[in-house]
Amino acid sequence: MNYLEKAFDFVRNADFEGKKSEELVKKAEDFLGLEFPQEYRKFLCEFGCGDVNGAEIFGIINDKFETNGIPDAIALTARERKEHSLAKTVILISDSDEYYYALDLAREHDGNVPVIDLRPQAKPEDCEVLWESFGEFLCAQFGIA
Repeated sequence: MNYLEKAFDFVRNADFEGKKSEELVKKAEDFLGLEFPQEYRKFLCEFGCGDVNGAEIFGIINDKFETNGIPDAIALTARERKEHSLAKTVILISDSDEYYYALDLAREHDGNVPVIDLRPQAKPEDCEVLWESFGEFLCAQFGIA
């Protein structure tokens, strides 16, 4: 079982938005002007967004990207682009007390997109890779191996 499957098994009964349509996911991609990595796309379609034991994973709520707040990753990413010149190659997927966790599409390798610790005013390329994939990130956030 891979990381993503382990994480999905763990969150099936958790507090998540629920399934989102391919059309909504495509609309979100178009809004941000990018394609979501496969693992993140699967998460969005299956769960939308939500949290487990205080670990909040940003995703899609609905198509009100211009007005939604956290945990809407699309709204947050777009707002940070506008207000803080966030790079167009990252998607904000969660936060800690000091920084955001972000998918860094510019570092995609063999279909995996790493999760970085995106600190305020930092360039993505200067940020540390914390997990090699979204699935690894989910497992770490939920405390499963």
